[in-house]
Amino acid sequence: MSDILANVPDLDRQFERLWRHYSFISLFGNTLPLDGLAHDYRHILTYVATKSARHYRAAREIVLSAHGLMPGNPGEQANLLILEFPFEFEDCVNSMSRSVDMIKGLVRQNALPKSADEKFATGTTYGKFREIRNFIEHPIARLSSNRKAGQPLRLLPAEDCSYIALANNKVTFADTAEVLHTIFDLLTSIVPSFKVEEGRPDVPQGPLHLAMTVDVKIIDREG
Repeated sequence: MSDILANVPDLDRQFERLWRHYSFISLFGNTLPLDGLAHDYRHILTYVATKSARHYRAAREIVLSAHGLMPGNPGEQANLLILEFPFEFEDCVNSMSRSVDMIKGLVRQNALPKSADEKFATGTTYGKFREIRNFIEHPIARLSSNRKAGQPLRLLPAEDCSYIALANNKVTFADTAEVLHTIFDLLTSIVPSFKVEEGRPDVPQGPLHLAMTVDVKIIDREG
C-alpha cells in the first residue's frame, strides 16, 4: 500500500486559492497587468488549469479509495471504483492540453518568455500527454496504427498505480503532477498579486462570498 501512495502523489500547488483570488479580482475588472488577447488567455488559463487540477485530484481519490486508502472506505468493489477513473483522468488531460494552448498564446503575446513554450515541446514530459490527447480526440486514425491487441481503450491505472495507459501510451501520476506544477508556476508569474501560503490546504471552498462593512457617522447640524 505504501508503494501506491508513493506512486500517486498529491499536487503541491494551490490551484484553488489562485482560482478564488483571480475570480475575486475579476469581479472588480482587470486590475492586473495584461490587456487584450493576453488578458483573455490568462483568464482562460486560470480556469482550465484549476479544472485540470480538480480532475487530477478526483482521479487520485478514486484510486486511493479503490485500494482502501481513503478514510471510511474499506477498498470494497475496487473494480467498480476504477471504472470511474477514466472519466476524471481524461478530463484532466484535456484541460491540461487547453492550458498549454493558452500558455503558447501568452508566449505569442509576449506575456510569457519563449522558454515557457519550450517546457511543453516534443520530448518533454508533456509530449507524452500530447500523444494521449491525440488518441482521445482522433481515435479512428490512432486505432488503425497505434494499438495492439490487449492494450486498453480507455485510460486505466496499473494495479500498483506505477503508470496509466491508453493503447500504447503510458504516463505516470508523477508525470501529471509535474506538468500541472509547471503550468501553475508559469501562471503565478503573471498574477503578481497572488501569494502562496505555505502549509495551507488547497481544497475547493464553494461559491465566492463577498463581505462588506459600512461605517456610519451621524452629524448634528444644530450642534
